[in-house]
Amino acid sequence: MLAADREYGKKSGFNVPFLNMGAMRFPENVDEAVKVIRYAIDCGYKYIDTSRFYDDSELKLKIALQDGYREKVVLSTKWSVMVGKIESDDDDSADCMLKRIEESMTRLGVDHLDFYQLWCVLDLDYFNNAMKKNGMVDGMKKAKELGLVSHLGMTTHDTAENIISVIPQLDWCESVLMTYNILATERGPSLPALKAAGIATTVMNPLSGGTLAKSSPVMDSIARSVNCESTAEMAVRYIMANDSVDCIMHGINKISDVDDSIKAFNKGALTKDQACLVDEGIAKIVKDSHEFCTGCGYCMPCPVGIEIPKVMTALIEERFWGRHDTAKTIYDELEITADYCQRCRVCESRCTQKLDIVEEMVCAKRFFG
Repeated sequence: MLAADREYGKKSGFNVPFLNMGAMRFPENVDEAVKVIRYAIDCGYKYIDTSRFYDDSELKLKIALQDGYREKVVLSTKWSVMVGKIESDDDDSADCMLKRIEESMTRLGVDHLDFYQLWCVLDLDYFNNAMKKNGMVDGMKKAKELGLVSHLGMTTHDTAENIISVIPQLDWCESVLMTYNILATERGPSLPALKAAGIATTVMNPLSGGTLAKSSPVMDSIARSVNCESTAEMAVRYIMANDSVDCIMHGINKISDVDDSIKAFNKGALTKDQACLVDEGIAKIVKDSHEFCTGCGYCMPCPVGIEIPKVMTALIEERFWGRHDTAKTIYDELEITADYCQRCRVCESRCTQKLDIVEEMVCAKRFFG
């Protein structure tokens, strides 16, 4: 079971646990999805984040939240026409947003939503468009006035600088959801600024879309250096060490996803010194891989059509991160592989890093076949 709930920002009035449920990766089978969802709730998960575009997750939640489970959770969903249309005439108007909110409520089988979020703010142009008169945010406010939604928030993939710059305009916003993990710390500076404004901070992709759930000799070595049994455990406990994070949202697909996360949580946050060791280990890998290949693309075009930067990306995944499966996937997507290299060395004459690209093509053939 999870420990006691914690304050979810100053504005919302909610208390939620540190671990919460992302709905993007539910099992395909409905019965199995319901089983996993209810298991997580029974273990103390409370805040659920879904979306109209997460396949049929809203419909699965409609079933899972029957029999008294709806009253146990804080339910949130989201949409934006900037991400994609449901119907051909969808637009960025308040009326369309209200229509989509009501549709999600029907799909979820509820008469109100605890949270509704403006989805996937990518940059300031996107934000300003959503904030215009009779725009998407006005539609969300209207839903709140009508009692359909209790609280409003947004999710973002923008820069820390831009997130901080719009805080004075977030009088309507009670929570912000963003990516933050040991491989993606660039938005970190925005977290204390949001928290100081009373806005709840939620982290998504704590395992970097599943990347950190996979065993890697390189990452596992860093995990052992901070007394963690696995990279996944280190990833959770690293985020716990950041006092400006209120909670994390992680996708669940099976019961072990819940059990493993709770096990990591119960071991407690990394110390500040341990978190620094993780940062230093990651920074060294990034530095070494960047010195190997910056991805500038000056080596292109290849006379025989090899996408050299993609081959080098696969080699970086293999050599510096130890992620063989990821590397092999990248390589297998190439139409023209390293086998076709004619050793003309035209690419090497253009390489800003002065790499022996021809020999790297030989390595790629050896690694990936």
